[in-house]
Amino acid sequence: MLLGLSLSCAREPGSNPAKDPPPFGELTRAVANNQRSKVASLLDAGATIDENIDSDSEHISPLMVALLRGHYELARFLLERGASPYVSYAGYNAKDFAYQVLPEDHPLVRFLENSGAFYAP
Repeated sequence: MLLGLSLSCAREPGSNPAKDPPPFGELTRAVANNQRSKVASLLDAGATIDENIDSDSEHISPLMVALLRGHYELARFLLERGASPYVSYAGYNAKDFAYQVLPEDHPLVRFLENSGAFYAP
């Protein structure tokens, strides 16, 4: 677990929704499985890039999942397609996830910094 988050695709019986991220939607599942062509197809078909499968305002986004799973090219692709680095889950956003899993000199960290992702919108 990274940042205290579990990345299962469904909640386990008896899990605590306050501590566990919501189950993944189709886009987030495709990101978790590093299926770039499926991600592109879903986005082209109108999938919401910052997919929120629960109605609350805080959720783990496909971008966060890409970062946590080490799918850095897919994370960059999501950013280029308009994923918001400001979506937060449990107080963490893409910046926090990036700093947890990548060295500061990683090209994706530089890409996020250059795109203004590390500054408040």
